[in-house]
Amino acid sequence: MYLTPDRERCAMPRRLLRLALLLARLAQVCVLSLICLPPLLVSGLLDPSTGPRVLRWYFVRCGGAYVKIGQLLASRYDLLPARYCEELSQLLYALRPVPADRIRRIVERELAAPVGDLFRSFDDVPIATASLAQVHDAVLPGGERVVVKVLKPGVEEQVRIDLICFRLTGRVLDTLPLLRGVDVRFVVADLSRSMLDEMDFHREALNTSYLHGRMAADPIAHRAPAVHRSHSGRRVLTLERIDGVTVREIIAALDRGDTDALRAWAAQGITPRRTAIVLFRSVLEQAIRLRVFNADPHPSNLIVMPGGALAWVDFGLVGWVDERQWEIQLQLREALTRGRVHEAYLALLRAIEPLPQNRDLRGFEQEVKRGLRDYLLAAEDTGSSLAHRSSGVFLMNTIRALRRHRLPIAASTVALYRTILIADMVVLRLYPEIDWLGHMRRFLADLTPDLLRDAVEEPLTSTAVLYRLARTPQAVSAAVDWVADRLPQLGRSTLATLTFWQRLSLAGLRLLRVGTVLAGIAIAATIVTPGDPVGADPPSLIGLIMDNPWLALLGCVMLILVLGSLIRRSEST
Repeated sequence: MYLTPDRERCAMPRRLLRLALLLARLAQVCVLSLICLPPLLVSGLLDPSTGPRVLRWYFVRCGGAYVKIGQLLASRYDLLPARYCEELSQLLYALRPVPADRIRRIVERELAAPVGDLFRSFDDVPIATASLAQVHDAVLPGGERVVVKVLKPGVEEQVRIDLICFRLTGRVLDTLPLLRGVDVRFVVADLSRSMLDEMDFHREALNTSYLHGRMAADPIAHRAPAVHRSHSGRRVLTLERIDGVTVREIIAALDRGDTDALRAWAAQGITPRRTAIVLFRSVLEQAIRLRVFNADPHPSNLIVMPGGALAWVDFGLVGWVDERQWEIQLQLREALTRGRVHEAYLALLRAIEPLPQNRDLRGFEQEVKRGLRDYLLAAEDTGSSLAHRSSGVFLMNTIRALRRHRLPIAASTVALYRTILIADMVVLRLYPEIDWLGHMRRFLADLTPDLLRDAVEEPLTSTAVLYRLARTPQAVSAAVDWVADRLPQLGRSTLATLTFWQRLSLAGLRLLRVGTVLAGIAIAATIVTPGDPVGADPPSLIGLIMDNPWLALLGCVMLILVLGSLIRRSEST
């Protein structure tokens, strides 16, 4: 696009300012990394709480998108010790809030109206502060209680700068013994794709509204909040207020043995066991039945309402399952419930796209089948560790095996497996004795009638299928005509394609071409190693060739080309 001189003069300071901010940000991250690296490397020699506190301090001081990395690691109990996850979980709710006057200005600018006209009341004290947004209680003019999610000021530009810094930070994190086994490059790439989408509240409103309707229509005790589109925009999202207890609070009460809190919640129908079962079933319903799922099921995003219903309250990250992926996941789960290791391996193999040709997969097959057997045995053993009994851990180990053997896998599959992993670890914290396979079998039994009904109804409501059915008589008539008329013609032409003499002449041409190639090789050898023939005088033809080897070699090449053309023409006719 052409810029006028005035616009160019305005654009140059902005570019210089952005470059200066990037350099300053890089310097800040490098200094903080150098400060935190020594205590993290020797954390095993210090107090057990030192390492977790230093790592959380690092993410908080870096701020911006780095907080999001800490939030992701807070749910990875399979990769980090529990004390690190508990410390990093404070990043989900213990961040410094943005002053209320700045939040109000964003709301008024985005919704083009004063806050006093938009809401009957607006609480200046936030109920939650995340890495990208801040949530406030409010009441609509009609009296309905809502929550208002507001994107933090300046966070968009800061995230874009941080995405550039991630590659350098990833190299630093790779050196930490704490993060061995974490695919830092994949985490960075995953965040780079998702964070820009997560800052667009139009997209989140669309996801929330869709799942609100779909969850309300099924019999499972889960739900999503309603969206108030009139009070929402690209940086502001107004949702139905949902009251209850967060899953994070339930897990904390279990860890500290707070029986009084657990009894009080049980009186409202809120128990850890029921919550775990509903969460497990909700993830299955979203991924398999709805084919759209919340991809960020950390405990602070899950609220248990009085009566035991589970509410999902953050749909910034949403994944989807296409038809092929859905069929693969269904086959995988059915094979697991039946204990069929080879069928489960074949289902996992189908997720590899594209499957490399002429690749020896025996090592990969042995590794995956060993993992399948270990998982199926651990799932039946209540005394095994949480990591061994988690289907999410097994799926993520499968992804690591794919990468070790340099086999590709779709990004949507990775997102689904990561979601299952996070949800599994939450479920196991709530209910360590859960019968994975039993609940999976019940889900598949409930799903079967719906699948059979869809298999019957879908063809009857498909325009393409109905059109083909309507044209069946014409297609049958055309097929009969083709069999009666065209098929005998093809048979006769096929029989008459090559006679015995034609096949014999074709074989002769091929033999002559081979002889010409050998003669050419012999002539080329005489050119490379010249010398007088020993013995009697050669025949006249051979003598002529020996006297003019280059001319003879050219003749051989021409004859080979002519013979090749004749052979191709004979084969085509």
